[in-house]
Amino acid sequence: MLNSKKIPRWLIFLAALLAACSSAPSKPSVVISSPASGSNFRAGDRVVIESRSEDARAIVRVELLVDGVVVKTDPAPTAQGQPALAVAQSWKAIQGAHTISVRAYNRDGLVSDPVEITVNVAPLIAQPAPTTAATRAPTAVATALPAPSGRSAQSC
Repeated sequence: MLNSKKIPRWLIFLAALLAACSSAPSKPSVVISSPASGSNFRAGDRVVIESRSEDARAIVRVELLVDGVVVKTDPAPTAQGQPALAVAQSWKAIQGAHTISVRAYNRDGLVSDPVEITVNVAPLIAQPAPTTAATRAPTAVATALPAPSGRSAQSC
């Protein structure tokens, strides 16, 4: 058994402080499940980003960013948040290479490290206008038929 008189008080305080700090809140974690990084799209496509965020202190909102700009924010279904939150967020693709990231916030206001993917968006291929061959409208042609023999064309 340890004699408490031999342990310096500062050491007891330090041990208590370390124990308290070890339970400090942590940041939420985020995983993007779809689309895969490097995916290709066409301009105008609706790109759906599926992610799952987790935190023991409850996720209260998830943000979708494209090239560092927030384009969509989804709150948790309840104001208290929930330990895990899966969301499907969409973005209308514009031409170019883009970095898409998702970040989550917990009830304590801590934000996750952003999780990023890259996507490439090709220009929209214009569909050629249907070509119509020059067609002539049918024309009516009047043809006079010979009158039956022995009858005149004027008699009925």
